[in-house]
Parts: sequence; C-alpha cells; structure tokens
Amino acid sequence: MPIDLHPILVLILGVYKERCMFMINLLKEHVDPATIDYPKANGGMFLWLRLKIESHPDFSAKSPSEIAKGVFETMISEKVLAVPSLYFRAPSLDVQTIEEEARNTFFRVSFSLPPFDVMVEGVKRLGTALKKEWKL
Repeated sequence: MPIDLHPILVLILGVYKERCMFMINLLKEHVDPATIDYPKANGGMFLWLRLKIESHPDFSAKSPSEIAKGVFETMISEKVLAVPSLYFRAPSLDVQTIEEEARNTFFRVSFSLPPFDVMVEGVKRLGTALKKEWKL
C-alpha cells in the first residue's frame, strides 16, 4: 500500500533529490575517481564519501586513520570542510584489520543547505585537496 505523502514533503523530497544529484555530478566532474567512492542518491541531506585509503600513496607506511587525518588537514588548508566518519563512531571493542579500517573510512558532505555556487566551489576545493593527498 503506497504511503500518501503531504504535498510539502513531496516538494522537500524533490528539492533534496535535485541538490543531491547536483552534488554527485559535481563530484564526477571535479574529483578524481582514484580518491573516493560515493553512493547512489537514496535520500537524506548528506553524502558519505568513502576515501579510497587503499590507493593512497602512503597506505603501506601509515594507518588509515593517520591518512584520514592528513586528508582532513589538507581539506582545511583548501578551505573546504567535510566531516570525517571517526567523529560519528560510537566506542567499540571490535578491532578492525587495516584493510577493514581502510574500507570503512568516510567523510560526510552536505548538499542540503549550501547555495549551488558554493557547492561548485566546495567540490572543486575538495578535488584539489584529494589530488594533493594522493599526489595526482
């Protein structure tokens, strides 16, 4: 049985879908695919970008969390902010292998609030930061 959505909710969902697709298209255009994976649009106000830590040039010398911290600092130096997934993790007794930690290193970016021109500039800066980190 389909859910009958309120017209305002339908409008909001349409706006978020448009903004999300805009962000994904910017990522495709301005970010080297060697550095991130991103999901298909499936709702919400954020995208979780998986850093391809396993392809980072320092992967054999540094831990995934060290690489992620370096990426975060490089993003800050490029004046773009994406929030590392480590800030969203609950404490856990589970121990991950280096490979598991690498596969589970994400950054969260928002598409719900910034104006389109700000998103364009932000994704360009994100792409620049990732190119610097991956030495591309």
